[in-house]
Amino acid sequence: MKAYFWGWLVLMCVAKADALEPERVLHFELRQQLPILQVQVDGREASLILDLGGAAALALRPDWPEAGAAGEVREHSLALAPGELEVVPATVWRKTRIPPGIDGYLGWAYLQRYNLVFDYAKQAVRLYPRGAVHAECAGVPVPLRRLGSLPYVQFDHAGQALLLGLDTGANQNLIKPDVAGATLPDKILSIDGATLAGQALKLGPLRVLELPIPTLHGLLGYDFFARYRVCLDPAANTFALSAFEPEPGAAADGAR
Repeated sequence: MKAYFWGWLVLMCVAKADALEPERVLHFELRQQLPILQVQVDGREASLILDLGGAAALALRPDWPEAGAAGEVREHSLALAPGELEVVPATVWRKTRIPPGIDGYLGWAYLQRYNLVFDYAKQAVRLYPRGAVHAECAGVPVPLRRLGSLPYVQFDHAGQALLLGLDTGANQNLIKPDVAGATLPDKILSIDGATLAGQALKLGPLRVLELPIPTLHGLLGYDFFARYRVCLDPAANTFALSAFEPEPGAAADGAR
């Protein structure tokens, strides 16, 4: 009888974990292969890049009203959805060329509060309570590491470690020339034999580009996230993924 009870309890716990609902769901549009959130900042409409590669919780373009001076942190009201008002520290976005129509980004310092599921097929990121257990990504969890605030993962390719940053603010995958064995800039490569915890993955296409980032061999951007559902657990420092076929209409405006 006791064995039956404990077996029932385990099944109930597993079912509860599988049925766990996200705390919130952020829907984005793909614009030039970047995930763009339509939100309100300080009561004004704003378009923000959902940017894993951005260090700040919120960064605003220099000409945003009351953005402050470079290096200054100011509090701004943020509504990611109607009726969900919160106060978030924001910095001035120190980007040389800000894309037209973009007012800033929502970055790692904000996103790390949650377990994250990036689902480009549904153009959404699902935010679960930090430390929560869910069953969205079937792959084996692997260590999630960080270079500063940039999350990265170690893949294996041809017997070598390949350290790649996860950057939703990149509209394509990028790899350094010395790693790619190529000296020509803008050359497009494909790495089909990479593995992660024994799972075979396709990492291409990757554009060969000089990157001023130490340690890492490249960045995984739109092309990677469009192919896999990606799950990040910042509390446990784990990463997992599942492959999916993008649904019709999920391709970005201007995508290749």
